[in-house]
Amino acid sequence: MKSLLNTYQRYFILYTGLLFIGCAPLFYWVMEFCYAEDLDELIEYRTHDFTQNYLEELTIPEIEIWNRYNYDLLIIPPDASIVVNQPQLISFFNPAEGYEVGYRTLYTPITIESQPYILLARIAMVEPGDLLHTLLYEYGLIVLIFFLSTVFIQQFLAKKLWAPFYQTLNQIEHYNLEKGNVPAFEPTEILEFNRLNTNLQHLIANNLMVYKQQRVFIDNASHELQTPLAVFRSQLDLLLQDTDLTQKQMHLVQSLYNVSSRFNRLNKNLLLLAKIENNRFQHFQPINLAELLSSQWMFFEELAAEKEVLLTKKIEATINVEGIYTLLESLFSNLVTNAIKYTPSGGRIHLNLDATGIQLSNTGAVALDSDRIFMRFNRATEEKNGTGLGLSIVQEICKVHHWTISYSFAEELHHFHVSFSDAATETNENKER
Repeated sequence: MKSLLNTYQRYFILYTGLLFIGCAPLFYWVMEFCYAEDLDELIEYRTHDFTQNYLEELTIPEIEIWNRYNYDLLIIPPDASIVVNQPQLISFFNPAEGYEVGYRTLYTPITIESQPYILLARIAMVEPGDLLHTLLYEYGLIVLIFFLSTVFIQQFLAKKLWAPFYQTLNQIEHYNLEKGNVPAFEPTEILEFNRLNTNLQHLIANNLMVYKQQRVFIDNASHELQTPLAVFRSQLDLLLQDTDLTQKQMHLVQSLYNVSSRFNRLNKNLLLLAKIENNRFQHFQPINLAELLSSQWMFFEELAAEKEVLLTKKIEATINVEGIYTLLESLFSNLVTNAIKYTPSGGRIHLNLDATGIQLSNTGAVALDSDRIFMRFNRATEEKNGTGLGLSIVQEICKVHHWTISYSFAEELHHFHVSFSDAATETNENKER
């Protein structure tokens, strides 16, 4: 993609260039006309100078001598076919060039010793080809200077005039709604940019207010639902222990219990997300990720065995990071259990943990939507009994630790890569150094 200024400048040069090319013939015609006007004035001046200073002293016998030494100011016999007192373009043989050349010519009737004659005043014009070349050089130089100066001036003015816009754009690009503040745009003397900044601040303030209200609602709702859910599940537990229930009633109670379990997981995930977004987790401590993952691995292996999925790992002995223990437990739990849930029977999952990050790959038939995969309540399929919040939680935990998570698909394998920041990671090799 190209910037607004470069696009404007490209179109300006294109259309201005076409305009100059279209005006070139007009420029040639105007220059030729002005050139002919100047030559006409000159031959009129020569004619006037001859009649004022030489005509009275000239005699008929001297005409031949005069013509011999004045090639462009000749005295010729009268001719009724000649148009007099009007400058015109006539071709004459030019001895210097060896061929006919166009002359600006003026015929003026004169009298020498009471005999009528015609004074022929003429000046050779520059040949059309030579005139065209000269004008092309001049015109091309003017156009080049114009373009260079225009581009330079536009660049200078554009950087100055559009500076407020790019400052605003830069603040918007780095704005994070989760930080909970409205950006303060720098004031400018340009009315349109001031309007833009004012409306952006108003829009962001409204969205921020709605966002905070949503967070408070989810947090409060999740807390308020915990007690009714606990009571509901305890009552279902009592019903399941009742021996007087029929098979149909038992099946119905079991179905309600499964739904409540899913509702309970959803509520806990929403509550966890609300706590993360409200910065409830602040206690960072040194954690060995290798030990943390190893403590959970047996549970993951049992889940994988139930689904007949091959689960393998490759872990470096020590991967030390500054992190929040509870959240990192949740990160591994959601990442691995999500892979187990969506890997078909007979598939395989491999997890690699090293100083650069976490790489997890699992068998899959088709690629997932990379633009929606980390969105809340997004599920690859409705057939799975999930909440659609697992990968969203993983992404939020990565943000808390200033890590990044990415997804790709290749050779029928889903790949998730959690990349650690350099400042947060400490390996055994670094310690030895």
